[in-house]
Amino acid sequence: MDNKNKKRFCPNCGQPVTAGEQFCGNCGYAFKQQPVNTKTATRATQATAVTAVKRPPMKTANKWLLGVVAVVAVLLIGGYMFGSNYYSKEKQLDRAITAIRKNSKDDADYFTTSDVNLKLNHAKLQPMVTYMQQNKEALADLKTQLGSVSATTYDGDFTFKQSGKAWLVFDRYKIAIKAVYPKVTTNRDHTAIYLNGKKAYTANATTAKSLGPLVPGTYKLKATAIVNKQQLSNAGTYHITSNNRNFALPIKTISFEALGYPDATVQINGKNEGVIGSAGELSLVDLPWSSNMRLTETYKSTAGTLTSKVRHITEADADSSVKVAYPGVISHVNADSMIQSIFYGVDTISSTGELPGDYGADDQSLSSYFVGGAANTEYNALVAMAKGYYKDDTITGVSYDTDVKHVYPYKRNQATVVYRVTFTFDNQSNDDDSDAGQHVQVFEYKAIVEKSGTGYKITSIAPSTKISDEHIGGTSDSDTDSSDD
Repeated sequence: MDNKNKKRFCPNCGQPVTAGEQFCGNCGYAFKQQPVNTKTATRATQATAVTAVKRPPMKTANKWLLGVVAVVAVLLIGGYMFGSNYYSKEKQLDRAITAIRKNSKDDADYFTTSDVNLKLNHAKLQPMVTYMQQNKEALADLKTQLGSVSATTYDGDFTFKQSGKAWLVFDRYKIAIKAVYPKVTTNRDHTAIYLNGKKAYTANATTAKSLGPLVPGTYKLKATAIVNKQQLSNAGTYHITSNNRNFALPIKTISFEALGYPDATVQINGKNEGVIGSAGELSLVDLPWSSNMRLTETYKSTAGTLTSKVRHITEADADSSVKVAYPGVISHVNADSMIQSIFYGVDTISSTGELPGDYGADDQSLSSYFVGGAANTEYNALVAMAKGYYKDDTITGVSYDTDVKHVYPYKRNQATVVYRVTFTFDNQSNDDDSDAGQHVQVFEYKAIVEKSGTGYKITSIAPSTKISDEHIGGTSDSDTDSSDD
């Protein structure tokens, strides 16, 4: 057989190879050619002895390398897609707002500042977090404004901006805080200025010092001085921002009468000053004066606690009587007018036996003074009472005299109105009637009155209490005789 065409076998993988090939077509081994013994050269001019030189298998190495590359590529692509979402500007803002809402211990990680003197940490951010948690709308506004094109709040105190990189690839965003340096002025020398309960410095009447740097938020400020051997303080809670950073805390006194409902708690700038007495007033003497002085009252009813509207105290209120209003609570004057109008309609029924038409300054029907109108139980009881008097042959006439004694807050947009009605009955006189003359009865009622649109309506009336009962003329028999409360 011709050696040139003789099949040989690869010493590495055992596959057949043809003489003269330099590499194994199956595994890639390289063959080294050597001349054949001259004795065998007669059959071929040259023969090649194949000697294998071992080298790493190319195909196996390629497979392993491709696998590693594929895995790395998948991880890189997946990681990039995850990072692009996680570090998107919107997602980072969401996490920052959530940290504020939950008061997270790591909330400082979401903030930065260009003020080198402001060291941000969880405690330093508490005034801002407290304000945002107490004012949900402010937190919502913060997110909206930071998510806008400008990425800055209207007051310029907060900006959502790029701050470094995450994993050298993704932009990291943080809320940049503009530090505030509030100034406190006072009117007396040797006045101690306190910030959140800690003494900041001692001020005088001619110069103002700055506090800070501070994170915009809610702080307690207090100025304390000795006046006429008495320690006086001017304290309050303030929302400090770049637009609201100048505060006057003069040591100045003011006295006035706070009017209100008995047992209501009187507060000045959130501090309890006392309780309204049975006469409906509380004397406040030598209170530290402040241009930011706010009077509020809190009243507890069986339905809950109701806080009055804020009444700003001015210097003109000195030595005067000051009254507050409660949201949705009818005034004493309006309550008196409403009860009078109702019994005007009752009087018409007891006199004519018919329901009155629209009457009064507001041209209203009797039923319009009640929640639910003609379906209201209290309305129907009054109508039935008046018609009963009209049909009673022993009564020639009846008159009604109303007097509103008190108006108490019940809950938001509702009040308890305490009123008395004096019923004067003119009795039929004849020889057999020993009760001829007038029969006078006084009853006290408690009605729940709620705000309805621009007016007020009665929702319910509690069972009445008899105050007095007497006969005038004829036979007199007085059951009780009680004075006003």
